[in-house]
Amino acid sequence: MENSMNKDQNEFELLDLSYMKQVSRGDIDYEKKVTKLFIEIIPENLANLQRDFELRAYPGIKKTLHHMQSSIAVMGLDNKLADYLDIDLYDRVNSRQVKENIDLIAEICNKAVEEAKQYLIELNENN
Repeated sequence: MENSMNKDQNEFELLDLSYMKQVSRGDIDYEKKVTKLFIEIIPENLANLQRDFELRAYPGIKKTLHHMQSSIAVMGLDNKLADYLDIDLYDRVNSRQVKENIDLIAEICNKAVEEAKQYLIELNENN
């Protein structure tokens, strides 16, 4: 297997780990910690979004989206999700649009979590 340090930075369909690698400066333990946190917290965030949508608790949706922003940014998903994480947007859209946005965020984040799990496996195998 090719060493992960030699792999193209864009080996994943969704994740762009260039920012995390820049911040980590080669600290593999940091990369593992951040990746594990992403894998753990994003599914919880997605469940909260779904619950708050069902309850029509829009302040809760906005709060969860705000909490997701840093995890999403460090894993390089901010460009793909920026339009859907704009908290002010949720004051202007109808419930159908909120549902579509949450579904899209969930689809992207669930795929990204799978990619993050693969990255964590690579980190553990190579270090």
